[in-house]
Amino acid sequence: MTNNSQKSIFSELWERRVPQFVATYIGVSWGVLQFLIFANNRYGLPESFIDKFLLFVLIMLPGVVIFIYNHGRPGHDAWQPFEKIFLPINFLLALGIAGFVDGSNSVQAAATEVQIETMEGDTVTRMVPAMSETRSFALFPFKNNSASEDTDWLRLGLTELIAKDIEQDIRIYTMDPWNFEYAYSEQGFDLTEDIPFSAKLKIAKNKIAEFFVFGDYNLTDAGFELNIKVHESNKGEAYIEKTYSTNTPFEAIDQFTKDLSDNMFSKELAVDFIEVIDLPVQDLISPNLEAVKNYTKARYTASIENDPTKALELASKASELDETSAEFKNLEANCLYSIGNLKEAQGVISKAITLSEGLPERQMLNLKAYYYILNQDVGKALKLWETWRILYPKDYYPYTQLMQFYSMTQNFAKAKETGLDAVKYGHKRRVLKRMADVCLRRDEVDEAEQYLLEYLELYPDKAKDDTKLGDIYLTKGALDKAQNYFEKIELLNPEDHNINLKLSDVYRRQGDYFKAEQYLEKALTKTNLAQDSTSIFLQQMIYYAKTGESEKFLEAGKNRIQSAYSYTSRLGAATQNLQFIGLYAQCGVEDYIVNFLNETSAEAPQFKTTFDCVTNFLLAIMQEDLEKFEASYQGFCKSMLLNSTPTMDYLAQGLKAKIQGEYEDAVRFIELYIDSTGVGGKEYGSMLAEVHRLNGDPESAIKACEEYLEIDPHDPNFLFELSQAQFANNQQKEAVITYKKLKPIWSKMDPRYLSYDKYKAFEKAVLLFDN
Repeated sequence: MTNNSQKSIFSELWERRVPQFVATYIGVSWGVLQFLIFANNRYGLPESFIDKFLLFVLIMLPGVVIFIYNHGRPGHDAWQPFEKIFLPINFLLALGIAGFVDGSNSVQAAATEVQIETMEGDTVTRMVPAMSETRSFALFPFKNNSASEDTDWLRLGLTELIAKDIEQDIRIYTMDPWNFEYAYSEQGFDLTEDIPFSAKLKIAKNKIAEFFVFGDYNLTDAGFELNIKVHESNKGEAYIEKTYSTNTPFEAIDQFTKDLSDNMFSKELAVDFIEVIDLPVQDLISPNLEAVKNYTKARYTASIENDPTKALELASKASELDETSAEFKNLEANCLYSIGNLKEAQGVISKAITLSEGLPERQMLNLKAYYYILNQDVGKALKLWETWRILYPKDYYPYTQLMQFYSMTQNFAKAKETGLDAVKYGHKRRVLKRMADVCLRRDEVDEAEQYLLEYLELYPDKAKDDTKLGDIYLTKGALDKAQNYFEKIELLNPEDHNINLKLSDVYRRQGDYFKAEQYLEKALTKTNLAQDSTSIFLQQMIYYAKTGESEKFLEAGKNRIQSAYSYTSRLGAATQNLQFIGLYAQCGVEDYIVNFLNETSAEAPQFKTTFDCVTNFLLAIMQEDLEKFEASYQGFCKSMLLNSTPTMDYLAQGLKAKIQGEYEDAVRFIELYIDSTGVGGKEYGSMLAEVHRLNGDPESAIKACEEYLEIDPHDPNFLFELSQAQFANNQQKEAVITYKKLKPIWSKMDPRYLSYDKYKAFEKAVLLFDN
């Protein structure tokens, strides 16, 4: 073909405006596609709509091109005979194929084949429902319309029964009221109150539930009447409203579950791809209504009233009324564990496992997870949670357990890996903030900011009271920007104690320790919940551990334990404080916490070994006691520590090398630990700086300190280490300048403080060079 021919063809197409209108068609289609993707992310629009639209656009393209070619020029063009036939056929074909493929794909995509390894090591194949075929529900307490207060227990009892019944269907996930206590408190309610519709809607949205369930019940001459309502959480519109009149609550719930399934899911899907179990609800907990009553009261007493002893009485009574209930035994074991009877709890949970045969899989997974925890088999618990999240990808519970465990044990690489899987399987909205936290701990600040901005885009109403973006500014060392951000939020939320905590941290980093302390005290005046007071007392402990004020630290520690008593047991308070033994040792007041733990283990002797292991290990590190370290890092103690974090051995070997004066090995092992866990280098910057200096490498020590001081310019421990490293590097002038920044911060240091003698000796040496 000649160049003239090519040019004439292009000229004709251009004259007929084919390129222009095709580009417009593609551009408009792209815009609609982006809107559908947005609606999918923001409002849960089924992904099949996106596939259907894209296929329709592609199949219609030939017809669009023909239409433009014939009618694209300015002016009127006559219709060609073949157009009248081709274009309608093209349209119907596109519509039909898109609809057919969409329906076919939705069935095929409704279930995914996965392979999992069982606890016994066998590999099995399972069909797992696609995210688009699952539903999540928030369950709220029901209103008691009867004249009898004796039936009040059904307010929560009905939600317990409904949750167990509808979760037999592996496509359904529930959040029950036991998880809403704090959300209720934030709005000024408690679980005994009937809250307004608007409050339910707000909680359901915050919990990222697609639907929420509530209603009321009454006892009539004919039996039991249950009025149940299901609303979608986006706009609060009603989905199901129906009244069931039956002889018992069990019958009403069974009928509701059937109606819910019929309204929510395709029957063809259930038959062909996913096995749906529907046992009568009375077979899931107990057919004995009086026993279920005691069970529900026991759960409330244990979870809300924090009285495990009374809860144990109620749970035991439930078990006496029905000795075949696995759930009753599970709760009984939980109560026994809470009051310190671990051995007896292990025996009872074993009975629960035996009784659980025949229950729906997810119910059994929950029981087995608790069995492994009580038997201190962390490895199997982790494996079970991993299996759980594969089988039930939309169930957020195993993801939270795994991310919480990995973060607690500082294995942030695994925490991030789990979080990314949660995003992949549809939990993006739930996990974004937690992913931001994990990335901050890994020094991945830009990625953390990206997750948070995405979260705030999804929930713009959260921007007025969310503090995480300010935390990112702090991690970047942008203190003025963080201060402005928190102060702006404080204007919008003047009674939010958490903002005062954030501002206290900002002022401390800026070197205004007096104002930082004031804001900690100010935060305490704004708390309504004991849990919040406990967290503030912890921040006070951290603050006084930095300033070296041992007596004030001890007072804050005592207040924290007393505050914890109002919502947890003595054992719970002891467990909460176990990880902070190092702070007590740093302030030289470890005797108090050690005595508290010893008194607790005297009441619960089965915890003595665990408490002693952790206590001696942490004290050995802080006090650099080699004999105590070797005694605490062997046998059961070593296996327990490594069971929680296998890479902990790197850190332990590094700490041991430091105590022994083998500083080169100390550097190597500590860096291995940082690399293996994914924890940011700044997390252990002070320790690295010290071993670098002791290893004769003050320049590396200076570099490590300066990197951290970029984000926290007035941290006393880093200032002290930097000053020592500068002095060792013959930078006496710089050492004096750094010391003078440190001096006012440690002006009230208690002689009991662990660094007191080192600091005073160094002070004498450095002042010789202060001209």
